[in-house]
Amino acid sequence: MVKKIFSSFLLLFSFSYPGTGNPGFHAWTSPSRMALGGSGYLSYSPISAHTNPSTISRNRIFSTGLIRYPAGITSQSLAANFPWKQGVAGIAVRHLAYGSFDGYDNEANPTSAYYSSDTWIKAKYSASSKRFPFQYGSSISLFSSNLNDDKTKALLVSSGGQLDIKKIKTTLGIVVENYSLALNKISKTDGVFSRRTTLSISKDLAYLPMKLFVDGELVSVSKTGNIYFGGQADITPAIQILWGTSTKKIDHNIRQDLWKTVLGASGFGVVYITGVTKIIYGSYIFGTGTIIQGIELEITF
Repeated sequence: MVKKIFSSFLLLFSFSYPGTGNPGFHAWTSPSRMALGGSGYLSYSPISAHTNPSTISRNRIFSTGLIRYPAGITSQSLAANFPWKQGVAGIAVRHLAYGSFDGYDNEANPTSAYYSSDTWIKAKYSASSKRFPFQYGSSISLFSSNLNDDKTKALLVSSGGQLDIKKIKTTLGIVVENYSLALNKISKTDGVFSRRTTLSISKDLAYLPMKLFVDGELVSVSKTGNIYFGGQADITPAIQILWGTSTKKIDHNIRQDLWKTVLGASGFGVVYITGVTKIIYGSYIFGTGTIIQGIELEITF
């Protein structure tokens, strides 16, 4: 049975779509996922831009995060998760602000300054099968991008599932993200969005307090993919270490020294748990040596 499911996952993972993508869809919005280097699609992260919607937390949770990029670019997110009917519902708002820019007309005369930003408003629902160790979920997002007077809007859907193999403490998952349902005229002109198909595996180690994540994705706009590898280690009941890396280091500018080449496209983070509060610090290193950092707060209520 496992072989058949795995073969189906590989078949879906092989789908690809031509087109151009929106760069905002590749930005980090969750410090915890950033610390995992992009791995952890099967880890629960309500503010992550890329995650399997079948992941479930039965608790009522409020989460918020902030990531600072170079050149004054910031990512701000907040989300809430709560049990609803037979499953779990959630809502999240993510905002990526690119800052302000000096405006000029066609004759290079200065005009008023303008702002650029991307915003996602997402609702999701997840549930578990009563007969099988299987979870499934879907999400729908309203995407809005502003560049001066040009506004791009789209309605996007993601859907995924995961199978828990308890005997070997392993979970298999698959998700298809950002399938567009509705687009305005500008977004149709710009091209399709970066649809992704991601196959994921998570495993609890037998002799170490650590969970490993391996995720392989295929991005529609480039017909190429990346493989992410990371882990979550429990140091004490109150402290966890997050780490991860990916094959993105090949695409980054790695014509640097050996140290930057090895650490490029890698993340690291620390989780501190006190009572109902979880504080997460995450960092990410690009191939050029540039480091970005973020902080995330998660409260169970």
